[in-house]
Amino acid sequence: MNEDLSDDPLEDLLRRDGLEAVADEGFTARLMPRLPPRRRPRTLRMPWVAVLGALLSWGALLPSSLWQGAAREWGAGELGAALGLVYLGVLVVALLGCAWALEEAD
Repeated sequence: MNEDLSDDPLEDLLRRDGLEAVADEGFTARLMPRLPPRRRPRTLRMPWVAVLGALLSWGALLPSSLWQGAAREWGAGELGAALGLVYLGVLVVALLGCAWALEEAD
């Protein structure tokens, strides 16, 4: 039995034909020099945007009773429900940011 073949004839056809280069009559060779150079990512803006986003979020949450309760708990040095929810929210946002950064790095 041939291990290269699967039960799906379409998949077999695509795998077999995908190994050969497509004849483009020099199109790729003519096109590649005409493309603009790759732009480098603007990493210097990211810290400023992160700080601005944090400040805007803080300002939006300032009137919230949850935020005020968390500030009271933090000031008293105790971990209550409000502060725990804020910590959990910060953790979730940080993890989402890390996942986004890893996805963009590819």
